Amino acid sequence: MTLPLRRPLPPNRMPHPATLRDDLCQSIRPAKPVIEQMTIARLGRILRRREYRRLPNRRLRLLLTIADLAACTPETVGRAIQWGAKPAAVFPARARALREKCAIPLGPLRLPTGPRLYFDIETDVPPRLVWLVGCYVESTGEVRQFLASGPEQEGAMLREFSAFAAGIGDVQWLYFSQSEFDKRILLPRLQQHQIPVAHGLIHSVDVQPRLRAAVAPPAPSFGLKDVAQAFGYRYEHPDLDGLAVAAEYMDCARRGRSIPERLLAYNRDDLLSLQFLVDAVARVCDGGTEERRDPSTAMPPKPG
Repeated sequence: MTLPLRRPLPPNRMPHPATLRDDLCQSIRPAKPVIEQMTIARLGRILRRREYRRLPNRRLRLLLTIADLAACTPETVGRAIQWGAKPAAVFPARARALREKCAIPLGPLRLPTGPRLYFDIETDVPPRLVWLVGCYVESTGEVRQFLASGPEQEGAMLREFSAFAAGIGDVQWLYFSQSEFDKRILLPRLQQHQIPVAHGLIHSVDVQPRLRAAVAPPAPSFGLKDVAQAFGYRYEHPDLDGLAVAAEYMDCARRGRSIPERLLAYNRDDLLSLQFLVDAVARVCDGGTEERRDPSTAMPPKPG
């Protein structure tokens, strides 16, 4: 989608996020509390990422409480940020989701049909090495993880993974990234080691944009952990993130230490939470809004 603005703003003159936030906060009812920061930051990032000249303040004057934004029409928000009404509809929907603490359907969840395999990779930073590939076979509930205990074992690990992929049959490969990270990194690493690439991996689907188009969750971001937790998934290690996992792996590899089980548990949770999230969003899209459920009843069974 192209915004109908005139010319890009040079990178060294990009508006600072605080400036955009201040502009957005010039509400016609300034005494009311400012809308939750996630939404303001989201609008600001859109404007900055497009690298266009700053919009006049009059175009940024939104009603900036949760209730006000939830009540705005998509046309009102679209005019403010110079988007069409359809793509801008996500902002009042997300405000409504946060206000009502429930997921708001935006459209159908469009995913390939048939048996599914969810996969997730772990890399160093920046991503030059794939040291773990996790796979969850939905039809059997099997989780398979392929670990390189050190960088020198990457090739052997990827060959083991390739043999598994070749024997898995005809399944739809799904992952969560927004930038096709898993496929974009894994394919060159397989090619580097001259390992055959499975057909399903070549045609794998990044589900993040499709989930985002289907539902507005009551979550502070559309990261996998935030959204899955909003739907009731409980992570075994909620404080771990990808950067921390990569740093700990590289430290263990340098010192010749065994890889801690919690790093594998982190990868396993990413697989299971994605399958859980896809099912939850499909239910919302089929049946309308869904109240947040008791996490004790929302969790899928974890493989032993």
